[in-house]
Amino acid sequence: MKKFLFSISIFVSTHPIFAEIRLASFCIGEVSVHSNLEQIADLIQSHDFLAIQGFREAEIIDPLISILFRRGDYYKFLTSKPTGNNDWRYAFAWRNSKIQISSPPIFIDTQFEHQVLKATFRSKNFKFTAINFQGLSTEENYSELSNIYHELKIQTTDELDVVFFTALPSINLPNLNSLSQVVPQNRRKYLAGQQLFPAIYLNKKNTREFTGKTQQIDPEKLIFNNKNSSLNPSLGWAEFDNKLIDDDPLQSLI
Repeated sequence: MKKFLFSISIFVSTHPIFAEIRLASFCIGEVSVHSNLEQIADLIQSHDFLAIQGFREAEIIDPLISILFRRGDYYKFLTSKPTGNNDWRYAFAWRNSKIQISSPPIFIDTQFEHQVLKATFRSKNFKFTAINFQGLSTEENYSELSNIYHELKIQTTDELDVVFFTALPSINLPNLNSLSQVVPQNRRKYLAGQQLFPAIYLNKKNTREFTGKTQQIDPEKLIFNNKNSSLNPSLGWAEFDNKLIDDDPLQSLI
């Protein structure tokens, strides 16, 4: 396990709580404090949880928190140290009123350039392990990603639903056997390296909370700078029913 730096912001949300929650995989692309942070905040507010890949400047987190705070919406952010030769970071962001973190985040050692960031979360009765990964070589991903999933299932309890978030570069995304890929549904034929698809995998048989609703956002709507990056941002989401209950006495780990 490697240590990593994380930024946490703790607030209490005034937003109403609904049974449905929206979990997203977001490869954010080349952004900085000079990017259109208002537009990025719009995207964050459209989702209850985001597994974010591919950003370098952790300095964008505090301005995003300020924007969301002014809007009356409150998120926690957890940001990793740079990983890989490109110094890309991983992050988890979640709406504090609807989702809690219940296990310490850790890096999983892999043979890839970028390691896997993992943490366990819950939303009322819905529990899930978020596995955040960015890969640049789809061919090498097949066996490694499948092994990571099966190792995690061995380590967790039967009632724990596992959701796998990845950003992968090909129209031929890997088949993870017992897992079903739920996004993207309609992807264009971008060249590898120009587009990282927001892949979300889950076990449909065991994850009964999955409502079947998913969507991939058009990459052309995710340009946050005046000049286009060679690596286009991407975002896809899946919706779940968290079986809303009135009393939830357990506190978030962070």
